[in-house]
Amino acid sequence: MLKIKSYICWIITTLVLVSCEKEIDTSMLWGKTDYYTDFMFYEYEPVRMTKTICFDANKDSEGRVGNVRFSLYKMSNDSTYVPVKDDILLYKNENLCSDNILEITPHDKEIRLGIEFTPTAKEGTHKWFLKVLDNGGFDRINDYSTEDEALPLLLEWKAEKNNVSNPLALGLGWLFFILLGLLLIWLFIMKPIMYPTFKVGNIQIISGSYYSTKKINKARKLVVTSSPKRQSSVNKFFTGKIIYERNEMWKDEWELHPKGKGARLVGNRKYTINPFAVSLEKHNEYQLEHLESEVKAKITLL
Repeated sequence: MLKIKSYICWIITTLVLVSCEKEIDTSMLWGKTDYYTDFMFYEYEPVRMTKTICFDANKDSEGRVGNVRFSLYKMSNDSTYVPVKDDILLYKNENLCSDNILEITPHDKEIRLGIEFTPTAKEGTHKWFLKVLDNGGFDRINDYSTEDEALPLLLEWKAEKNNVSNPLALGLGWLFFILLGLLLIWLFIMKPIMYPTFKVGNIQIISGSYYSTKKINKARKLVVTSSPKRQSSVNKFFTGKIIYERNEMWKDEWELHPKGKGARLVGNRKYTINPFAVSLEKHNEYQLEHLESEVKAKITLL
């Protein structure tokens, strides 16, 4: 008679070695596998769950028996037992078992048995049974008669498969939402504080024959210069729109920034504003003068 015993990791192994006659539970949970699909360069590495299986044959069988062949079976939806072909791969001592058939020789006293979920296996708890295909000359295995066609079904094994997100995809997803959150905080909270915009509609500049009207509403500043300048789209998106007014008469560049419901002159002390005002108000006319030249202009916010 052949007895098959199973033990898990070093704790149970010690128990078996100390008391090998003690009966061991034949219902075994092998473990859990977290499965995920490949994403970019981060590919799924199959998880092989392993256990040590011991075989104990009585002395009467020595020299009288051959190889014993087992196959994995599962219960189908119509409550019949069918061979397991697609759900898992079966390994004996790190070697793949063809068609999930396990062959034990008379010299096998202990083997390392491994099971590995295939990508097609469904999520959830899977249950398998070890069924004898060829008794190898043994009349009984684990107290079951091998002559009974309905038996023996041995060693109920269970394992759980969980479908999870690819770690790289999950990490990039979290990074995306964090960056999106920071972007929204910047655009709708920090940006209006750091870069306020004009609340007036337009600015009118008149100097002799020079006449210009610029729409500055919702822009963050007006730059008046003699050289061509252009704002990058990235800068515009993150900081706000800049309006440029270009004319050769402006020897020195000056800027107008928002201040409350009006505006203020910024950036060049060579210009004075009359009447003097910290904040230029809407519909009031101001005289802008350059201290080192005869450049003068009338400025009105509209």
